[in-house]
Amino acid sequence: MAQLRSHDLPRQSTLRFSPPNTAAMTGIPDLATEILDLIFSFLTSKSDILNTALVCKQFRDSAEPLFYHDYVHDGSDKEKAGSLTPFIRQIIKHPDLAARVKHVTLHSWTYGIAEDQQVISDEDLSAFVGAAREANILDPTKEVHQLITDAGITNLIDPDDVDWEDSPEPPEAHGDTISGHDDAEWIQQMQLGIEEPRIILLLAILPGIKSLSFTRLPRQGNLSWSQLRRVPHGFRNLQDIHCTAENFGYGATLSCIGHLLGAPSLKRLFISDGGRTRRDVLSQEPTPLDLTHLPIKVATFEHTTADFRVLSQFILKCTKLEYLAFTVTNPFFRVQQIDTPQLKNIIDTQSNSLKDLRLSLDLSRGELELEHTRLGSLTHFKNLVFLEAEQFLLLGRPRQVPQYKLKDILPSSLKGLSIGGADDNITPHLLELASVCSTDFASLELLCVSFASNPTRAKPNLSVPLGFEASSVKVILETNRRWPRDRHPGLEDWLSKTMPEL
Repeated sequence: MAQLRSHDLPRQSTLRFSPPNTAAMTGIPDLATEILDLIFSFLTSKSDILNTALVCKQFRDSAEPLFYHDYVHDGSDKEKAGSLTPFIRQIIKHPDLAARVKHVTLHSWTYGIAEDQQVISDEDLSAFVGAAREANILDPTKEVHQLITDAGITNLIDPDDVDWEDSPEPPEAHGDTISGHDDAEWIQQMQLGIEEPRIILLLAILPGIKSLSFTRLPRQGNLSWSQLRRVPHGFRNLQDIHCTAENFGYGATLSCIGHLLGAPSLKRLFISDGGRTRRDVLSQEPTPLDLTHLPIKVATFEHTTADFRVLSQFILKCTKLEYLAFTVTNPFFRVQQIDTPQLKNIIDTQSNSLKDLRLSLDLSRGELELEHTRLGSLTHFKNLVFLEAEQFLLLGRPRQVPQYKLKDILPSSLKGLSIGGADDNITPHLLELASVCSTDFASLELLCVSFASNPTRAKPNLSVPLGFEASSVKVILETNRRWPRDRHPGLEDWLSKTMPEL
């Protein structure tokens, strides 16, 4: 055996491992404030935000503003309604928090004196009047004490000494001022604890609002909202308004939100009449809107009846509308005459910009007695990507053999088509559409036909071969009684991929 020599032995490693230098390590507390703000922005639960804020002062400084990201006022809930005054007080004391409020939900509020309302304190009244003055809600040329004196308030009310049954009427108002409404009445209502002036003040002092949601707006208001047009921040960040009126409150609703619709960044608008009765529909004229144009791209309207007056007011002022959905939500009005030519004239004003058009008059519980229901040709809608409508709107009255051809009224730009309330009369139209699809409708990717489900009629034949090329056009045939509220999952998936921005 060969003798081992020293140079054949493995050499001892000269590497040395030292303990980590803890002083050079970077931990979460060492992260920049901007990084912490980004991390904590993913917190959605109030309890998680609270627990994070309790870790240390640095975490508290980044997490605390998230409490103000969303604000919800529920006037029908006494506990939540009580947060309105403290919240405004906090915003006034800490103006830097005002820009943190991005989403505001206002669910009902009072416009008159109620027994359970609380008079605000003298200190809050002075602070609120001062904030309203700076926001141009009240006359900015007058000092706070002068505004309060002009309102007839010389001895401020002690909240603990109020007897609501024997409470005197507010002093007589002193007339309109340059602020656009009655300053005296505004201050009087503020002092008595009425919520409407505080709601107006809240909107005026929050410059960072991105979305506003109104639900169950009161049917009557005593104050003008026009002064919101002159607030310093001009609602420059407002992008989304979602509004549902109380049963009889449609006119008051429009008078309130109408002054917010000129926001330069506004993109989405949802308006519902909240299920008005027919008596209210016939007796109430829509509130005129003093607007030159609306910058919105997405508009959704839900009405109890096919009343196109309000729709006309809004749509005719739009300049770049890309999405329009109009739905009638009460199918019991079967005797109402539908002025479809008027509807067609309204949507024709947006023929150059509309990409997504959805129309539904809801025949789920019976057919309306319709006259002149056909919309007519839509071929001049050159940018229309998706169309959703009931069969009778496209081809004529129900239970009658259509006299119009579907392929002759559709724009060639369509990628998706959804037809609701269909019957067997639609079949020859689909066959004709398939025959010219590769040439006249080369962009078509999806066709969804929802047949009306009615126990008194024969079940529609959903197995008829239509002749569409399966590799290019996805065809969905279904029986759907709740169209368009319950869309086919395949249609929903296609919409989310094709037009995610809408």
